[in-house]
Amino acid sequence: MLLVIISCKKDNNNIEVIDENKDVLMYIKSLGYSESSINDVGNEYVVQGDISFPKT
Repeated sequence: MLLVIISCKKDNNNIEVIDENKDVLMYIKSLGYSESSINDVGNEYVVQGDISFPKT
């Protein structure tokens, strides 16, 4: 019974990370950069090949 309770536990941490990433992406776009010049490279966004914005 304990195993079932643990496996049903919800984890909302991923939602917060996605929201933070979306905020960073929206900020970059608000600076006037087009989405085609923004590359997602793991822990950061690289804009125009040389400007990096950390996701967190």
